[in-house]
Amino acid sequence: MGTIGDAFLLFTLLMLMCEFIKSARQGKSFVEHFLALLLAGGAAAEFWMVREGANSIFFLFVVICFVDLFAGLAASLRRARRKVVVQEPAAVSRAEPPARAEPARVEPTRMEPVRTEPLPNPFMRVEPVAPPEPSGRTEPVVKIEPVQKVGS
Repeated sequence: MGTIGDAFLLFTLLMLMCEFIKSARQGKSFVEHFLALLLAGGAAAEFWMVREGANSIFFLFVVICFVDLFAGLAASLRRARRKVVVQEPAAVSRAEPPARAEPARVEPTRMEPVRTEPLPNPFMRVEPVAPPEPSGRTEPVVKIEPVQKVGS
């Protein structure tokens, strides 16, 4: 007859089996993966830090927790890989080509001329031009104000 520790391990393995069956049907959510990680990490930390609890039965429990964690992650990755659908190329039949089809029309593309004028200086103020004078001057008037010194 076994001890209480053996019964605990048997119960843990039965729960692990139920977890695998549930995970195979529905899959695990992110929260379940996170909780499995917390359980495995907490059990490993307790095994490492508490001297009275560091026995073979608790070590096997820690191993079972990590098996649950990694098996759940592996099943989720496999399920995610199956969801990727690669579309097969359409089957090409060897039919005879159509009789004398018109050639495709190729339209010329319109090319924009290259801009040769310089970009405006962002530090200059350009004022609108007054109506053209009779002399025929059409250039914009640019006023550059002198820089004032602030302070001494």
